[in-house]
Parts: sequence; C-alpha cells; structure tokens
Amino acid sequence: MDADLRDLLMAWGGGPLEDARYEALLARLRSDAAFRRECARQIHMLGMLKVVQAPSPRWLRLEEELRSDLLQEEACASAAPGVEQRVMEALERTATPGRGKGLEWMAALAAVGVVLAAVGAWMIWRQTSAAVVPLHLRETLGVVVQTERVIWDPSTEFRPRQDDLLEPGWLRLRSGRISLALFNGVRLHVVGPAAIQLRSLSHVYCESGRLAVHVPPQSEITDFTIASPGAAIRDLGTEFGFNVSPDGSAEVMVFRGAAEASVLAPNGTTLRSEVVEERAPVRVVPGRGVIEPAALPPERFVQPPRVEARPLRLSADYARAVQQAAPWSYWRFDQVTAGRVANAMEGGPPLRVFGTVAFREVGPGNRAAFLDPRVNEPYLQTETLWAGPTGEYALEFLFSSEQYKNSALVGLLTPEDHHLALVELTARDPEHLVHKPGTLRYVQRVPPATYGGVNLFSTRVFFPYRWHHIVAQYRAGRMEMYIDGVLAAAAPADAPQQSFPCHVLLGWLRHRPNPPEDVRSLAGYLDEVAVYGRALDPATIATHAALAGCGGE
Repeated sequence: MDADLRDLLMAWGGGPLEDARYEALLARLRSDAAFRRECARQIHMLGMLKVVQAPSPRWLRLEEELRSDLLQEEACASAAPGVEQRVMEALERTATPGRGKGLEWMAALAAVGVVLAAVGAWMIWRQTSAAVVPLHLRETLGVVVQTERVIWDPSTEFRPRQDDLLEPGWLRLRSGRISLALFNGVRLHVVGPAAIQLRSLSHVYCESGRLAVHVPPQSEITDFTIASPGAAIRDLGTEFGFNVSPDGSAEVMVFRGAAEASVLAPNGTTLRSEVVEERAPVRVVPGRGVIEPAALPPERFVQPPRVEARPLRLSADYARAVQQAAPWSYWRFDQVTAGRVANAMEGGPPLRVFGTVAFREVGPGNRAAFLDPRVNEPYLQTETLWAGPTGEYALEFLFSSEQYKNSALVGLLTPEDHHLALVELTARDPEHLVHKPGTLRYVQRVPPATYGGVNLFSTRVFFPYRWHHIVAQYRAGRMEMYIDGVLAAAAPADAPQQSFPCHVLLGWLRHRPNPPEDVRSLAGYLDEVAVYGRALDPATIATHAALAGCGGE
C-alpha cells in the first residue's frame, strides 16, 4: 500500500501523526485527484461510513486537528452541488457504467457517497462551530496555556491546542507536555505518557502519569483535590509533584506549602491520611493501605515550568496615537525615578509605587509594571486626586495576567475608599454575582460606594500570559467594555452628575477591604494606562488595539 495512503487511513482512524506529516498528506490530497479517489475507495472498503455518521466523527476531528483549508469558506454555502458535480465529472472521465463494470461503478458511487457524507458532515460542523455558544451556557473549566511536542493517544477525542478552552473530559498523552490553567487559579503541568480526567474546577482525576500542580492559597481557593485509583491529594495552598504508576501506587513531593494525602479503601473512601510537608516525599500504596516515607529525588517529579508572558507587539506609533487622543493622564512605565512613574502627559501626576513593583522589558524598547502579590503587597496609585468625570470618561490599558484569580486592574477610588469605577479579572465564583469565572468585570457606582452599581461581565475569557487591550468607558448613556478592540459588553447606566475626586489605583482593590484579605492583587503586568475625561469612539479603540498588537483576535 502507498505509504501516504497508509498514514492517512491511520490518521482517519485516530492514530498519531506529527504535524509536518499531516501537512504533507493534506498537500497531496489537494493536488492529487487519483489519490483522493483511492482514499475514498479505501475508506468505503473499511466501512468507515459509520464513523462519518457518528455524533463525534473522527473525520471531523482529523479536519479540526489539521485546520484544513481543503474546502474554502467561500464554498461553504454551495459546496455540496459543486463537490458532487466535480466528483461525478471525475468519475465519468474514469469509468463508464456498462456490462462487466457494474460492480466497479457501484463501488465508485459508494465512494462518492462517503466523500459527500463527510463533506456534508464537515459543512454542518463548520456552520455549527461558527455560531458562538454563550459562555454562561458552556461548562468550561479553563484554558491550555502551553503545549510542547504533544502526541495524543488515539483514544483521545479532544486534542486541545494553546489557548483552547477546556471542558470536562479525558486528556490522554502518549508523550510531550501540556500546561493547563483552570478558572479557579489552579495550574496543572502534565508530562506524557499520562491520562487525566478534568471533572470539575475542584476535582481532577489522574489515572496514570506525572503532574506538577500549583494551587493558590486557601484565601483564594478552599477546595481542590486531585485523585488517582488509590490515592487522593487535598491541597492546602501549595505546589507539588504527583506521580501515578500503572499499578495504582502514587508518589507525592511538596515543593512549597503542604498537602494532605489519603490512601483510599476499595470503595473509594479515605482509609488513612496525613499531611505531607515540604521536601518530605511519600509513597501511597493502596494495596497495603499505607502512606510511607520515600527517598525520592526531586528530579523524579515534574518541575513546574517557568511560563513567560508573550512579547508585547506594541507599534512605535501607539504612544503617539494615545497622546493625540488627549487623555488626562498616561503612564508608560518607561521612566521611573525615586519610586514614581512619570506621566507622559505634560503636567499630569506621577504614579507612586507601593511595595515591590518590578519594571521589566516586555518588547523592544518597552517596559511594563510587573506585580507579584507574593512579594510585599505591590500596587500603584496617583499621588494627587483627579477631579473626576462629570459625564463621559474612559479607562484604557494593557494587561497580561499570570493566572486566573480575582484581580483588580484599574480603579477610580475616592479618599473614602469608595469606587466610582473598577475593572477587574474574575476567577472563582463570588457568592452574590452571577457570571462565568475567567472573564472581565467592569463596575460603575454612582455615587461612589463599596458595593452595588451596574456590572458588565465579558462573554469571552481572558488568556493567561497573553496581552489584552482594554477600554472601559461611559459613553452616550451607557457603560461599554472593549476587549482587544471589540465591544464585549454594554449596558445603560446613570452618568456621574457631579465630579467625585478620586485616585487612580492599579493592581489593588482598595485600602480598607472587608474582609481584610480581599485585596484582589494582580499577578502579572500592566502597561500603557491612560485615563480620559471623555469617551473614545469605536474606530479609535480599534486603532489603538491594532497598534498594540491585540486587534483582530
């Protein structure tokens, strides 16, 4: 059998192939009509029509994996007649029905049926996938942050790429590494071969493999468990490695913090448990019902990788475009002297640095403020008050977060510690607001207050380690939130009828939160923060997003 045909049939059936091999097969499919016909004939002979008709056909998964442009968007509306005509014409050129050729003709027609059924199913899938399912109706758990040389097990139907949303289900790797960020702030780093099942935001099951797990402090998440066939690890706010062997035994090493390990009885309940301290590895042996100390070297466990923010592709014209829009203040974080960030607008107040804020290069000739909440409560605030808006206003900035956590980005805060406006990231579900975690929230309170107001939540999630351009503004009688140049949410709201003097506060909720630990500190970057005493029009917002390298996504 032709080697290309063999590999394509293997991929059709779910077998693993390298990306370069996929692309080579697609190229031949596009250019070699005889090869296409033979593929159709072989698929029919293998009885793969049943696969095409299945609810989740592997042919569609193959198309999704390859991101094939074999059928172009422009042809979708009339693809069936065009494809049918072209295939029939090809068959008429290569076979004429008659005595002695009836079986061959029937086989050819059957092959055409396979192709048309696949094309039809693919068209339906394309049209269905193009319709955006509202985020609040989808059971999404997180996103893929990074993949490295991943080869999936053939039994895995869902094979996500970087920035793909994660839903409950199995992920089975033959090899490679994948890093996941869950909306509750948990981060998982999985090295193949491995098989894990994402069950919920609070429960992950590992059938086999090696993982590194980062769980935020209990002030941010109170319940997360990772289980295996005979063990369960309840995290107490930590980083740890977890290895599960085919025989069901498990190994645990805590890198930072502490975790509670349980050995499970045959009915799945806890038989015995103990707290695992830092650098004191243990082995959980379900067959003997014990948790025992083990002399295991750190390199036996997956080490959490250092994932860096993607470079900020900021155009040299971005700052000029913002200044031409005449903001009240504009901070670029490229000039920091004596703990103060210079204002790019003449006469504008500087930002004062509190705690430890680093200023790092995030692109050629461009620096941004990096805030790490583990280090000395970092935030930035204007030294003097802004008179505040008496109608329209806009907050514009760029951010890149390192994790999903409730994080204040930019706020207008009065001396009484009340918010006029706040833009923040969401993670875990709060007790009193209805929304999906992993989205952005913009709240306006007129008059300023610590609760209430009008809320806007985005209908798309933000992606860790990726830069996003944000505009939150009051314009023409309504609040608007733009993400990467596109209107994400809008709602009618009352305009500020009088000015409320306020500070601009970055990376921190407020100074006297209740409860005291609810400071919602940002873990990540802020850059190009501008505050306007007027609203921006959609064209200007789209232009700024494009100049920031964030438009059109």
